[in-house]
Amino acid sequence: MTKFFYAIQLIVLFLTLKAGAQPSAFKIADSLYNTGSYTAAINEYAKINNTSANLQIAKAYNAIGNYDKAIAQYTSVVTKDTSLLVARFNLGKLYLKTNKYKQATILFGKLVQISKANPEFSYNLARAYSGIKQDTTSVLWYKKALEVDSTHLRALQRLSVYYVAEHENDSVVKYADKGLRIFENDPVLINVKALALFNKDNFKESALWYEKLLSLGKIEKQIYNRLGYAYNKLEKYKKSVENYKFLLSYDDEDVKTLRTISEVYRKDKELDSATVYIHKAIAAHSYSLDEEYQVAARIAVDKKDYKTAIKYYNMAFDEDPTNPSYLYQASIYADKFYKDPKVKLNYYTQLKEKTASKGVKNQYFVKFAEKRISELKSEIFANGR
Repeated sequence: MTKFFYAIQLIVLFLTLKAGAQPSAFKIADSLYNTGSYTAAINEYAKINNTSANLQIAKAYNAIGNYDKAIAQYTSVVTKDTSLLVARFNLGKLYLKTNKYKQATILFGKLVQISKANPEFSYNLARAYSGIKQDTTSVLWYKKALEVDSTHLRALQRLSVYYVAEHENDSVVKYADKGLRIFENDPVLINVKALALFNKDNFKESALWYEKLLSLGKIEKQIYNRLGYAYNKLEKYKKSVENYKFLLSYDDEDVKTLRTISEVYRKDKELDSATVYIHKAIAAHSYSLDEEYQVAARIAVDKKDYKTAIKYYNMAFDEDPTNPSYLYQASIYADKFYKDPKVKLNYYTQLKEKTASKGVKNQYFVKFAEKRISELKSEIFANGR
């Protein structure tokens, strides 16, 4: 009997020591995990080899970016115990991270059935459907996430971005506004709302939201580009130029921006500045210059310098002979500038011949030239020239 009780005491002591060892082993493994020594932590958790330790191994593999092993570890755990919702949830997020969208739809579909009151399950199911290009279903689940939690920021963001791509600007504003009532400085929602208003030609409000983005430190080329365009449309030319000039800090030989600044200056009647910038655009251009020459011609017209305008319109046509409007403009201003009908006749004859020879489908220019040629010939004949 004494031996029996002695054996019992040894067993109890062994179990006690074992029970104490596991918390101690966990403490060591957790310490390694929490300080970023993930590989060492994995080795320690593997010695423990229970469900909690295996979940930590999965988390450690995820932390070091070994997603395949993390997925394998989570799969092993949830296969043994499907009631572990946290493990299934993390496995689903890994499916999304690794573009395994089909598996994610299946997993989150099951989680949604278990708990429809969890907005994260619906949100991630929406992301999974988006990944397999089932956008209609994706939108449905984003909306279900919002039914559960109307303040779900990422769902509001995703819906707003989706509707921007679909050019449904009113829906963009609707969801962006819902979010901005709660998250007033969220840059994603501000950006999509500004873009939706911009796309609706509501340049005044759009500019206000883009200015707010800038005040939040979002320094992006596209913001300055759209602000420049918006202020140009609002006839706030100085603000327009200011924003376009910021783009030159990225590339001071950006031909399109230089040309646009010149055009804005021309509208603002600052013709000397317009000339400076169009010459910069011409100097920076390494291919067809027809658009730059056209702007230079318009500036010359505003200065009443028709001879220079004619020169630039002819140069524009030389750059792009497929565009008869350049010769048309040259002819119009030659008609204004020259008094001799024979000189005018030469321009219209050139317009007719070069337009017709290029096989341009729009014969407006040919007919216009023929009418003016006939009038000029009658004028020359009447004057006996």
